[in-house]
Amino acid sequence: MITLYLVTLIIAPQLWIEPFIGLRTDFIIYPLWLIYLASKGKHNDLFKFNVQDAFFLLMIFWIFVTTAVNDTNSLTSKILVDYVKWFLLYRLTAATLATDDGFIKATRPMIFLVFIIVIESIQHRFDPLGIGWAGQPLGWVDQSVLDAGGVGRTQWINIFDGPGVFCVMFTLVLPFILIKFDQVFTMKDRIIAGILLLPLLYAIW
Repeated sequence: MITLYLVTLIIAPQLWIEPFIGLRTDFIIYPLWLIYLASKGKHNDLFKFNVQDAFFLLMIFWIFVTTAVNDTNSLTSKILVDYVKWFLLYRLTAATLATDDGFIKATRPMIFLVFIIVIESIQHRFDPLGIGWAGQPLGWVDQSVLDAGGVGRTQWINIFDGPGVFCVMFTLVLPFILIKFDQVFTMKDRIIAGILLLPLLYAIW
């Protein structure tokens, strides 16, 4: 389930690939994830709250309180629903990755999916029209740079729809590549890590 979620988060086919465009992936992933945890006997882990869970819930409660005593706008309902969904997503992830082995297994599809976007980023950079796979243009945090004739930097879509947050995706997997240069790993592992490191660093740049 974590792989399916990462696909919708990183590749985000629901935003640019037919016939998935417009698909409400949250209505699919959340129920399936709950069924998956129940089938693995991990559903009770959803309710093993610690201090950080309590703070997260307290923050959500405070958002509801401040909403009740202040004026609302068209985004109010969306914000309230989003924070509740994010807490559920956080708990689903925590219950799924409750062990070191579970965490290690989850890093593999994450690295694979990010490297698909590494390729996209490099191709986007050299596209004659500056258009990426999802039809996104090159961008810049400061619009004045583009207005002054700047080329811009690669960016993606979904939550990675800007040069800065796009780079977060690449730096997220960087430690998992760099650790392979440790002496505890084989020479084969180091060579593979070196090969992967080059396009990753270029995408970051």
